[in-house]
Formats: sequence, structure tokens, C-alpha cells
Amino acid sequence: MCKKQTETNNPPYLHSTSSQLIVSHPIPPAKTLNHYFLIYAIFPVLAPAFIAFKSITNSDFRKTSFSLYSLVSGATANPITKEWYFQDKELLDILWSKVPSAKCYVDDAIGEPRLEYQLSEGYCGSATQRCILRSFGLSPESIPAQKNGETKPGPWCEHVCQMAKEATEGNMELETTIVGGDVDY
Repeated sequence: MCKKQTETNNPPYLHSTSSQLIVSHPIPPAKTLNHYFLIYAIFPVLAPAFIAFKSITNSDFRKTSFSLYSLVSGATANPITKEWYFQDKELLDILWSKVPSAKCYVDDAIGEPRLEYQLSEGYCGSATQRCILRSFGLSPESIPAQKNGETKPGPWCEHVCQMAKEATEGNMELETTIVGGDVDY
């Protein structure tokens, strides 16, 4: 028996039944033959040998490995998906419709989110920079494309300001502040 979904008045950028923000996935970069050789031939042979050698010869490596295993198994035993607030439709409706800090990530004029996924591992810094600049209303075309690379807080803040200035031909001045993880919001 099919259950008919109830109609909601969600904007087009929200999933109709869950109120999740709909962000399209990027087109994945093409994989090379070297990539496949490295992932499917070299790593499966060398990684176990390296881990076994380090485990036998380095006690710090063993301690770190056991700590990491403990952390991952704890997260597996108590996943966020079991928490009452996980993907709660009412809370998400409130978030996207009433919370000012969330509203800046949605462009009501065109009915699309101003967020984007990172292309791959290592692209998180530039993807975050693009999301921040898009939250100020800059178009995706006016901002440099995502790129792979290390991101450090100091230069990262300067780069966001520089990208905003260049994308608006000097008309936008941003000020960035690094906020530590111990701040109570």
C-alpha cells in the first residue's frame, strides 16, 4: 500500500517532506589510470604492511591507533541519527524560515541555496570560502573555482576578503575574525 505524501508549502530549495536544504552535488573530477592503480593496486599491498610494521616498532602509533579505534567505535554505537533532534522537520522549518544566520545561505529571489558541496577531499577550505562569499550575495560565476590545498586560518581570512574585493571590482569590503572553538554561542 502506498502512502500519499502530504503537500507542504516549503520553498523550492527545501525538500518537501523533510525540510532539508537541497544542495546539488558537484560533478566529480575525472579519475586517471594512475588514481586507479594507486587505490586498487599499491595501497592494498603496502598499507597493511606499513601498519603492521609501525604497530610492532612504535608504541605511540599503537596508542594512537587504539584511541582512534575507540573514538570511531563510540561514534558507531551512538550515531547522531538516533538523537531526537536529527533531521527534525519542525526544527528545520524554523531554521530556514526564521533564523537570520541561516537565511543568508538561501537566495529567495531565485529559490536556490547559496551553499555548495566540496568537490573532493582537500577542497573544504575553498568550498567554505565560496559558501561564505555566496552568502553575501556574490554569484558563483564571480568567485574563483574550488581548488585543492591546505588552508590555514590567517591567510584564509585574508583570502576571503581579497576574493570579495576582486569579485565586486573593489565595491565590497569584508572584515574577518578568527573565532576559536571555545566560544559560547
